[in-house]
Amino acid sequence: MEILCFFRFIPYFSGVYTDNLPAVLVWSLLSFFIWYGQTAFHVLTCVERYLAVVHPITYVSLKSKMGITIRNISICCVWLLCFARIGLSAMREVYTILDFFLLIISILVTMFCSVSVLRVLVRTGPGEKAREWVDQSKQKAFYTLVIILSVLLLRFVSSMVWTALFLSIVNKECLILACLNWCNLPSSLALPLLFLHKGGRFNCLKKQIK
Repeated sequence: MEILCFFRFIPYFSGVYTDNLPAVLVWSLLSFFIWYGQTAFHVLTCVERYLAVVHPITYVSLKSKMGITIRNISICCVWLLCFARIGLSAMREVYTILDFFLLIISILVTMFCSVSVLRVLVRTGPGEKAREWVDQSKQKAFYTLVIILSVLLLRFVSSMVWTALFLSIVNKECLILACLNWCNLPSSLALPLLFLHKGGRFNCLKKQIK
């Protein structure tokens, strides 16, 4: 989905600089498609994180054949939702209600899962006071989850503002959509940067700064 997010700007730039309206329309449809996919996959990632921390036994059971089937069905549902969004592009009132419904569900699920995980990380388990490295690992996970939750809330709240402005402001859709893309950028970069940081890819930068 992130790869599609990058390549969707090809029809955008080609349409803007050549006054090709169909290319801009393709970019607009791809933007809605990708926005739905990114939002849904972010929510599924939060649910997976919630199961891994709060219900580890259930999470381990998802590695079975039945669990893999549930994962695949969930992913297929996300892609079908994205295609359904494109099909509703001509029905402004219908897809606006669907956008708000998706955003509200996304915010509620993300907040519930993230707060539940944060509560588990803050709670002290038996024998953890004597092991300082466990506290440090929990503290690092806590800060990481706070960063992820912050960028996701920025994404969802800005999307709700964009949906409201999209209905009230005429002939400003492109400007509003561009602002929304900037607000969504941190959520797209958060996980890759955290993985790179965990892999020690930024150690060379720290050495150069020192």
